[in-house]
Amino acid sequence: SKGRLEEAIMDFNRALAINPSLAETFNNRGLVRRMKGEVDAAITDFSRAIELQPGYAAAYSNRGNAYRDKGHVEAAVADYDRAIEIDPRSAPAYNNRGKARQDKGDLEGAMVDYNMAVKLNPHLWQALNNRGALRFRRGDGEGALADLDTAIAANPGYATAYMNRGLLRLIQGRKAEGEKDLDRCLQLDSRLRPLVNERIRVARRIATGKIGIGGLQAPSKQLGRDLSG
Repeated sequence: SKGRLEEAIMDFNRALAINPSLAETFNNRGLVRRMKGEVDAAITDFSRAIELQPGYAAAYSNRGNAYRDKGHVEAAVADYDRAIEIDPRSAPAYNNRGKARQDKGDLEGAMVDYNMAVKLNPHLWQALNNRGALRFRRGDGEGALADLDTAIAANPGYATAYMNRGLLRLIQGRKAEGEKDLDRCLQLDSRLRPLVNERIRVARRIATGKIGIGGLQAPSKQLGRDLSG
């Protein structure tokens, strides 16, 4: 809740007043500020964490997420590059860079990053969802369904994966299964209803051949959630 976020900020402020050299505290305050929508303040905190601890891979990745929030994709990619350079086994950093590359239209680069993220962590549901959505967009329905099934098995509470799988099933003509997935998505996160309704309309047009599958775009681009850590 908003109140809890404010309390967390106050706790971090008190800790930094006592010791202003705590890189992890700046990073954590940045995470909370980003959750509150204070993206510029979050970037300032992540930058301070990096100044204090130049090898802080998570702070680079988190700042990359904040840059991506602002549409600064090149800056985001640069931060993800640095995070991966510091920690080459960071599956979240590969996943996040994949999303940024997808934002740029570099679908091949995005797929390479999603593949690496899943290789490093086969249960990373965000990367599985993002790769599944991209496979869906590229016409690989079987591969997309396999990824989305695995994402849901890894995290049964992940609404975005249910949405993506539901849309795929609608396009494949599996109406009852698709509607069940979309209902489950909205049970998990009712805030997605306007977007789900929009995507259903587009999916029906794809299913009837009125537009190509590219018209749906990748749902993960709209809803994919960053890993902050």
